[in-house]
This record gives sequence, structure tokens and C-alpha cells, in this order.
Amino acid sequence: MIRHMMALAGAAVLAGASVPASAAEPVLRAIPAATAAMTLPSGVSRLGSNAFVYVPRKVSGAAPLIVLLHPAGGKAEDFLREFTRSADQRGAMLMAMQASRDTWTLKPDGKGGADFGADPAALDQALTTLFGKAPIDPQRVAILGYSDGASYALSVGLANPTLFKAVVALSPGTVWLPPRVDAAQRIFVAHGIRDDKLPFRNVRETIVPGLEKAGLKPQTRFFNGGHEIDHLSVDRALDYALGK
Repeated sequence: MIRHMMALAGAAVLAGASVPASAAEPVLRAIPAATAAMTLPSGVSRLGSNAFVYVPRKVSGAAPLIVLLHPAGGKAEDFLREFTRSADQRGAMLMAMQASRDTWTLKPDGKGGADFGADPAALDQALTTLFGKAPIDPQRVAILGYSDGASYALSVGLANPTLFKAVVALSPGTVWLPPRVDAAQRIFVAHGIRDDKLPFRNVRETIVPGLEKAGLKPQTRFFNGGHEIDHLSVDRALDYALGK
């Protein structure tokens, strides 16, 4: 499959342009270990210089993991606290990453490819550290993002289906498709039909059809709202992503 970006209207991205096979992919090498000993305290704690982790009080055995990517201008710790209730309900751990800049880098690289910036390497390092400190169920690892974080989660998640069994994109604006996808990967896309920042039409007419054309079967929830986190969508997405 030819790599390409599904473009947000008006944005300076690769609007349907082909990308050469030499373009770099955001490949992560961290491997979750269900047998690792839990050495992290319950509650919120810092994990290195650019990540926060949340451990519910009730964690039994290898836990599901939800990796969180904040919106533009957001803070990882604040974004993490949006999902602690959901984590408690599911006995899932959270890890929220802080982008190296104001937002996640996802743009043309000037050579016909895509530039993901320094964040894939930072994410890989944070996950490697986490996997050495907590038992994680390798079959229940998901990546979730909102707004710019959704575009990044969708793009990085699709490139790493062995690690991320599920991807949740809340109001994405764009997506980069790798040369191959895993049709078994669980994809959930939610978007407000009255979104005035990242147009709903782009998701409905470009992003979702592009995922389907690639061979994926994304679940969708298009809600009557604007550019916001819809908590009913979050509940449905996480139930689907974690295999309830």
C-alpha cells in the first residue's frame, strides 16, 4: 500500500500525495511484560521527564494499559486526570506523554515523507521504563489521543499494531497510513458533528473511508457536539479497545 496522509482541510499536509518507501516510520520497540513485578505506587506519579503514570488501587495481575496523548497546548498530567475514573472502572493503568513541543509533530518532511519529530523515541523510552516497572497485559495495550493527540495516536498506533492492539482517536484532524496495516487492530474514531476546529466532514469523508480502504474496520461514534471530549464516546471506545 502507498503511504499517504489524509489531510485536514486548509492544513499544509500531504493531501493525498504519495510517499516514497524510504520515508521513516515511527516504529517503537518497547515490549510489554506480563511477568514484570509491580514497583509503582498507586495513584499518579512521574515516569521520567516527559511522562506520567496512573496506577489504580485495585490492579490484579497483568493490567491493561492506555497510553494518552494530549491536545495541542495541553499538559500530560492534566490530560491523564481526565481518564482516571475510566481506568479505575477497568483496572487499567494510564501513561500520559508530554509532547516535546507545544503539540505533536506530524507534517511533511520536505522529501515526500512524514516528519514525526522526536516524540516517537521519547514514547518508546517511556514505555520501556514502564514495562520494566509494572506487569502489562500485551493483548490489552491501547493508545488514545484527543485533537492533535488523536491524529498522532492514530498515525503512531497504526504503525505499531503489534504493540498497540487498539487505537482511540477523539476528534482527529489527519492520519498517516503506514505501507501495511493489521486488519485485526481495533480502531475507534469519535467526532462531534458541530466541531468548528477540526471539521467533522474531513473525518466522515476522508479519514474513515481512508482507513476502510486500507483494510481496517474502524468503529465510529459521531455525536451531536463540538470540539470536545464526549465521555459516552470514551466509555464505548475503551470497552471496545480493551475487549470488554
